[in-house]
Amino acid sequence: MFFFYIFFFLELWELWELWVPFQGTYGSPNPSLFVWHLTTLSYIKYMWSIIAHIFCYDIWFYISHLFLHEPKIYGLIHNIHHSIPLRDLDYTSTHVAHYAENIIQPLGFFIPFFIFGFKPGCAIISFSIISVRGLLRHDDRFSWLIGNHHLLHHKYVKYNFGEYWIDRLCGTNYPNKKEYIYGKIYT
Repeated sequence: MFFFYIFFFLELWELWELWVPFQGTYGSPNPSLFVWHLTTLSYIKYMWSIIAHIFCYDIWFYISHLFLHEPKIYGLIHNIHHSIPLRDLDYTSTHVAHYAENIIQPLGFFIPFFIFGFKPGCAIISFSIISVRGLLRHDDRFSWLIGNHHLLHHKYVKYNFGEYWIDRLCGTNYPNKKEYIYGKIYT
């Protein structure tokens, strides 16, 4: 409940920031400008910001994950994450990793701040989506929902370094389609 109040306060702060530039003479607001700006421009920018956070994170995760699979780096850092046997993987395995890996991999999330500015609500929503997705894709019990693309990476470490679309685009997806489980909302 505490996080709900923080999120609600941050959203009110963002709405106030939208209101201030459209105040008229002597601080009287011009409601028509505010409503137009709030309903079109801000929501479109808000959604693009969320999408940008997820997209930049996915690209950065893919590149950093390829880097972590270089033999010397893998032995020093990433082997900790892959040390859990496939049959024992679950959502708690997501963050079992070297501290350097847990610092490096999420850095792509912050790139959209330089484009869209810091929007706390967008950051909270997109980071929540990324975090929940990361937890679910390490747990076979959620393959029906999110697919088993990343679980196949833990089985065959030379494939599936990122999201399905990136691996497909870069030619690093696992070629045996018969082993894929396609989830209801995700691959």
